[in-house]
Amino acid sequence: MNDLDFVLDRLSKINNIFSDFILETNYIRNNNTISWPDYKPGSHKFLYAREYEYLLKLRQYSFLFSDKSFIQCYYNFGALDGKSMLKEVKLCYYPYPVLLKQSLNDYEDLFDNTEDDNLKQYYYDLYLCMSDEFGFNIHSQIDNAKINFEKKYGYNWEPDTLRGLLFDKIYKNTNYSHFRMDYDYAVTTHQKCELQFGAVKSIRFPIDRVLDPFLFFDLVFKSFLKDDYDNLIKYDYKKHFILGKRYSILIDNFKENNIFKTLK
Repeated sequence: MNDLDFVLDRLSKINNIFSDFILETNYIRNNNTISWPDYKPGSHKFLYAREYEYLLKLRQYSFLFSDKSFIQCYYNFGALDGKSMLKEVKLCYYPYPVLLKQSLNDYEDLFDNTEDDNLKQYYYDLYLCMSDEFGFNIHSQIDNAKINFEKKYGYNWEPDTLRGLLFDKIYKNTNYSHFRMDYDYAVTTHQKCELQFGAVKSIRFPIDRVLDPFLFFDLVFKSFLKDDYDNLIKYDYKKHFILGKRYSILIDNFKENNIFKTLK
């Protein structure tokens, strides 16, 4: 996988095999890099829903799926002794953050700083739940809930607890962070290749190889998109999975001194 054209070919295979689930393909080659148009590096320490929406709006993805989740595929190549070598990889999955449990028609006064209806409602209700000054629309529901709980169970619940319960009633928080694989051949402060959730730097899961992009897609569908995973059997899937294991790059001098995951 130390060849840029080879990675492009693997991404093309992914585009074909997962075509039923892909809304848009957005990766490009720029000199020695594979990324996406108007590439912006780095992770963001926003509320996850905000991070997701920010990246989606700027089209910071390589593949956008039909459920509005997306994957970033970043590869940076260099030269060593006249030969092409892989310097950096980022494969990152951004799941859609929230689902409404009730209809948008049940709620009023939506924030209009987002184009996504679900997230618009989510931000507004989060604001009300956290605001004592402007949360009048939710106070009557909190007061009614306190009365009902006291009658039914014989004790009072704290308003903050009831706010959380009301928020949970409205939303299903499907995901709280992105999931990614990072590789950096020059890093010395931690393992060269790791799995991470979100922007949490203190918890890393070292792995003993740079995953072929097909294996990363397999991991995402197997873990996050289980309903769609079974539908992939009709494709020449097993063949490309086996090839993905063969094409993944083993890390030299990998040390099993932390939580780690290896391919079986």
